[in-house]
Amino acid sequence: MHTHAEIIAIGDELTLGQRVDTNSAWIAGQLAERGVHAHFHTTVDDDLDRLTDALVRAIGRAPLVVMTGGLGPTADDLTRAALAAATDDALVEDAAALEALMAWFAGRSAAMPEGNRVQALRPSRGRCLANAHGTAPGLHVVADRTDVFALPGPPIEMRPMFDGEVVPRLRPSSDVRTRVLATVGMGESSVAELLGELMDRDRNPLTGTTASGGVVSVRMREERAIGESGEGRGASELDALEREARARLGAIVFTPAGGTGEESLASVVIGLMRARGETVAVAESCTGGGLGAVITAEAGASDVFVGGAITYSNEVKSAVLGVDAEVIERVGAVS
Repeated sequence: MHTHAEIIAIGDELTLGQRVDTNSAWIAGQLAERGVHAHFHTTVDDDLDRLTDALVRAIGRAPLVVMTGGLGPTADDLTRAALAAATDDALVEDAAALEALMAWFAGRSAAMPEGNRVQALRPSRGRCLANAHGTAPGLHVVADRTDVFALPGPPIEMRPMFDGEVVPRLRPSSDVRTRVLATVGMGESSVAELLGELMDRDRNPLTGTTASGGVVSVRMREERAIGESGEGRGASELDALEREARARLGAIVFTPAGGTGEESLASVVIGLMRARGETVAVAESCTGGGLGAVITAEAGASDVFVGGAITYSNEVKSAVLGVDAEVIERVGAVS
């Protein structure tokens, strides 16, 4: 059973901070939706020894390991070699993978560079995973009863392969249900105070908070073993928890009833204004048009957004908005 997982992201560009690892976050979310909790996220640079060591540790502590990156044709693409070393195996050329590679280039009226031939290598006890969107086949190896999946780094290749090859082979031990409530206008610690004992770590459903961009999200997760008695219990417990959380948090919750918790504040405000037949205009200074940009980034904003003025200098504040120059002189433009 896949009781938990480890996700390994590979690449110098990640450890050097040159690129943000969005793959691991996406994979973790996909696993969680299917009842598998990622206990570990590991990021490793393009070094064979360190990558092999990370793989050995992951295989020893998780029944499912999902890797991304390092499957290209260049010298710094080391996932194949590390996977073979970590599982004490040898690399062999996969005839079907090589044929698919040659067909990929032929379909683009190009000869396959000899360097790409390395992408058809796999551990002898593993198998290649077809890649319909690029040249890098994925890999699947079972090591000490741990399923190890190596997927390409580009999301356009990784995500379809995850859906097609990893998801059908998941064996979750738990059924997970989640709810999210988004709040605004209060800091994370204040939100936690209002929630009180609902955030105790020994509860099930479990409640936690995350803060980002002025929004504090309240995340609720109910987890129970597959086959556990009490069908529907999880839904009713989450319903009760959501009602209690909404009651304690009051007006700072902007997630609508039945919402996902991923709705933006601007989209909710636009929806409310549309329902009321109201419109809005903005006059901005130090924000430099930021407020208008947030509103108009939402589809359908033209239903409620009339327009705006960016009045940066004091003279424009007076000339365009009619702000008394004496007031600006007395209390300052930022007041």
